[in-house]
Amino acid sequence: MCDVCADVRPFAQSCDFEFSLSQEITEGVDAANGIGTTYTMQPGDTWNGLIDSGGDRDWIAVELIEGHVYELNVKGAPSGVGTLTDPITAIYDLNGIYLDTDDDGGYGAEAQLTWTATYSGTHYVMGRGYSAATGTYQLTLVDTSAPVIEEPYSGTVDQMATYLTNGYWSDTGSSAHRFNTAVSNQIAVDLDGLTEAGKQLARWAMEAWEAVADLEFIEDPGNAKISFDDAASGASANASWTGAYTNSATVNVATGWISSYGDEIGSYTFQTYMHEIGHALGLGHQGDYNGGATYGTDNTFIEDSWQLSVMSYFDQNENTAISASKAHTVTAQLVDIVAIQALYGAAGAGSLSDGDTVYGVGHTLGASWLGQMWDAINGTGPTSVFDFGRIAFTVWDRGGRDVIDFSNESAAQTVDLRAEAISSVGGSSNNMLIARDTVIEEFRAGSGNDHVQGNSADNVLIGNGGTDTLIGDAGDDILQGGAGGDTLNGGEGIDTADYSNASAGVRVDMLNASTNWGDAAGDILIGIENLTGTQVRDVLRGDNDGNEFHGLNGRDVMDGKAGADRLFGENGFDKLTGSAGDDLLRGGGGNDQLFGGNHDDRLFGDNGSDTLNGQAGNDILVGGSGVDTFIYTEGKDEIVDFGNDLLRIDDAVWGGAAKTAAEVLDFADMLGNHAVFNFGGGNTLTLRNFSDIAGLESVLTIF
Repeated sequence: MCDVCADVRPFAQSCDFEFSLSQEITEGVDAANGIGTTYTMQPGDTWNGLIDSGGDRDWIAVELIEGHVYELNVKGAPSGVGTLTDPITAIYDLNGIYLDTDDDGGYGAEAQLTWTATYSGTHYVMGRGYSAATGTYQLTLVDTSAPVIEEPYSGTVDQMATYLTNGYWSDTGSSAHRFNTAVSNQIAVDLDGLTEAGKQLARWAMEAWEAVADLEFIEDPGNAKISFDDAASGASANASWTGAYTNSATVNVATGWISSYGDEIGSYTFQTYMHEIGHALGLGHQGDYNGGATYGTDNTFIEDSWQLSVMSYFDQNENTAISASKAHTVTAQLVDIVAIQALYGAAGAGSLSDGDTVYGVGHTLGASWLGQMWDAINGTGPTSVFDFGRIAFTVWDRGGRDVIDFSNESAAQTVDLRAEAISSVGGSSNNMLIARDTVIEEFRAGSGNDHVQGNSADNVLIGNGGTDTLIGDAGDDILQGGAGGDTLNGGEGIDTADYSNASAGVRVDMLNASTNWGDAAGDILIGIENLTGTQVRDVLRGDNDGNEFHGLNGRDVMDGKAGADRLFGENGFDKLTGSAGDDLLRGGGGNDQLFGGNHDDRLFGDNGSDTLNGQAGNDILVGGSGVDTFIYTEGKDEIVDFGNDLLRIDDAVWGGAAKTAAEVLDFADMLGNHAVFNFGGGNTLTLRNFSDIAGLESVLTIF
């Protein structure tokens, strides 16, 4: 049973939260006398016809199901529903072959025929008058068979979505339908029948559907395809359609809904408007029920609840197969989105989530219903628009680089950014879903102990306070645990542990985590290749793989250890050591010290008066601006930009004998445009594009 029955009418056996399946069809152009008729109806519909001559016969096509028992009634003057004094009916097969007829089996001279279908498919029913009788009449066809009770089964998202667009209508003896938006995606609506509060709720609910589907609702009462009212009790929707296309629809949500459930986003009233508009657009219920339902008996799918569809009758607690907080929906849900996009296509360019979008804190959703909700939650806008109860929602995003920012949350959150995954956010359980084909690149958690799972994109995952677990999955991810002992698991790709937002410096040793301090204390790094330090002094030490370190500001100390490392000191007076591996070291701003290590390294001092020591291996040294000191110890090194700089040479390269600077210059000769020192044993030092060998005596130091 849906909420309104339990809360507003606790002793009622049915619920007003429903959709009317039956149509009332009135004969316009005279119905053909044979299988060429253009009129169709479904069991449960009512046909209003006219016999205007003694030979007039009205044929209507209808789809019947093998084994089902149908009651066909044709009424006229005896019942007071028409002027035809003696109606007659008959039924024919697909080819127009006569099957059965009745004349006076109903009330008075009216016709009533019971027929058991011998095959599933098209049949024809006929209405006429006895002899030369003429007049108006009413024909009804009812499926009297007891419904076949099937056990609920586990459905995929596609199966559940197809049920909303097709299966429900088939199960209830009707046919799928939608508005024809081939020429224009605009659907005119009439809100004049609503109070101001009702109008606002309807507008918000229409926005929610526009956000995911290629639809635009315009308020144009004179040309309305959907008319809204609140005069009838309960909540309901009705539609009329011809073939596959809806002609018009009505939505009624009684004013009692507002007084009982509120007029805010997140209220049950808002969810009701979304539900009924979904019906008007062509969506059925999530199961074969209408007016009332019990989970375990009436549901078609085990997964049937508000968690996946606003078209469901069951809240998250009524569904005993899932574990989730009872929460009202504030968006179209995962299954709804697949279904509505199957009918109308996805929201296009210029829609709410087109481009780079932020959800939550600092959102970019403007004054939309969703933007107003986040403003209320964040304390940056009017609070009267939001219910402040538990909410369930699905994030569908059209494209761009997108962020979900729930950094103001204190409760622990479990988040999975993969498409169709379910997350627990905002203090509720399993209440956020990521829609199909939606890629969220960044998530920012709050102060709780959070668990965040990334997707295949290059993610930025921020844990902030608490003991967090961040998992990058595929892609080149940036993981920022924040304060607390965090687990940072990069997964596949080249991933970075980022401490740039820490207020104090950190020590991160990728081979000995027990020595870590600052925000890195207690952190566990798994599958992390790179590190980003803080704005103050850091100590960053690598592992046996190729690492990339960024020190940012402060006097940073970095040691790449084994592997081909890339160390960037950036601002501050930094000390960078490549150690083993072919490394790249860049000092950045400040007077930096760069030590290459045992392999073939590239050292760039950049700005400032730097000290560059290639150490062992064949190294390339670039001092950059400032008065730099180049240190040569062994190997085949090249200094690219020696100018107003200093040079130090280790006497071990010629065996350690004492020599003056002038004597050391004897090792140098010009080779083309370059000054080349050849110390023997394969040890050479080249000063590219430098010719003033004699001038080196004043800047050369031997150690």
